[in-house]
Order: sequence, then C-alpha cells, then structure tokens
Amino acid sequence: ISRSEKSIRASIAKAPAGSGNLARPEDAAARQFKQVTPRQRADNEFRRGVGLMQLGRVSEALQGYEHALQIDPGHEAARQAMVSLLIENKQVGEAERHLQEGLKADPRHTGFAMTLARIQVERGELALAVETLDKVSAHAQGQPEYLAFLAALLQRQSRHKEAVQHYQAAVRMAPNAGVWLMGLGISLEAEHQLSEAQEAFRRARGSNSLNPELTAFVDQRLRQIQQQLKP
Repeated sequence: ISRSEKSIRASIAKAPAGSGNLARPEDAAARQFKQVTPRQRADNEFRRGVGLMQLGRVSEALQGYEHALQIDPGHEAARQAMVSLLIENKQVGEAERHLQEGLKADPRHTGFAMTLARIQVERGELALAVETLDKVSAHAQGQPEYLAFLAALLQRQSRHKEAVQHYQAAVRMAPNAGVWLMGLGISLEAEHQLSEAQEAFRRARGSNSLNPELTAFVDQRLRQIQQQLKP
C-alpha cells in the first residue's frame, strides 16, 4: 500500500460516523432547516413580499406579508407593510382586521391603535375611536402626536376637561405646536378658563405655524375673549 493510500485510510478511520462526504444530502438539509427559526422564516417571507411589491406585483406581495404573519403574528414590519398596502388599495376592512389582530398580539402598539382609530373616525364611529385610543393610552405618555389626537377626539365629544389634560401633556413635549395650542385654547374656553385660553391662543398665534385660515380663527377667538375679560 502506498504512503498516500495509508494516509487516506487513516483519515477515514479517524473521522466521526456520518461525517464528510458519507453524510446523506437529506441529513444536511434537515440540519440546515432546523437552524432556521420561525422569526427568520417570517423575515424571509417579508423580504420576499417587499421584493414583489417593488416589482409592482401587489397581490403576491400581500401573500408574502400574509405568510410572514402566519409564521410570526408579532412581525411588526410585515403587519405595517400589509396595512399600508391594503389601505392604499382601498381594502380598508382587511386593513382594520389586521390592525385588530396586531393589537391582540401587542396591546401596547400605539401606532396600530392610531391607524385603527383614524379608520373608525372616517367611518363616523367617534366613540369607538376614542375607546381604541384609551385602551393604549397608558403606553403613549411620551408620544405627543398620540395625546393630541386623543385630545382632538375628546374635544369633538365635548369632553373638554379630558381634552385639556391631553393637550397640555402634548404641548409640554412640543411647545410650538400651533394647532395643538389652538385646540387647547378651544377646550379651555369651553371650560370657562378664559385667561388660560387666551394664553394658549396667544402661544398658538406666536408659533407662526398656523395657516392663514387658522390664524384668522385664533385672532377672532382672542378678540372675543378680550371682550369677555374686560371689567
């Protein structure tokens, strides 16, 4: 036996069972499959959906997102992409269903709650929209957009005292948000807190962020409050 043949035989003898080229292809495939987690599979389906969407294949992209969510209902990016695409294609009922499922998977997701509430408002279900936002409000204390949105809906229900609280919390984080300051002024005036309303309207006016129509409205409210405050 040549030296090279002895070396080959020695290597084979030292190799563990099932190693090297003697392993069955299906065993290697099985090991590779076991290493892919459900999250990774969902990510793969999501990326496939994104790629299909870039090609303009909308229905197939939706299927890709759907598959990702079937594997991992908590896949946030897939659900957001799914909802956006459904709304864009006027499938609002399906978008609403996915938002509700998303909130079941993560009851703290304020983004899903806000989108769902907007759909409900557009359908004329103001009370339901407020309920949707209220359920998640404990997790939105650092989100001024959320608080201002809830405040605006409460204001439309004439729940001005609650609206004031949420507007105040929002403008503490965004002091120059003219529209929110205007909303605060409206609810303060409705609560007969005229001096505070006047200050809110003045701050809204001074933010220089209102369009001409809203600026004219604020000026009108300031004149009327000034008349009421005269001794």
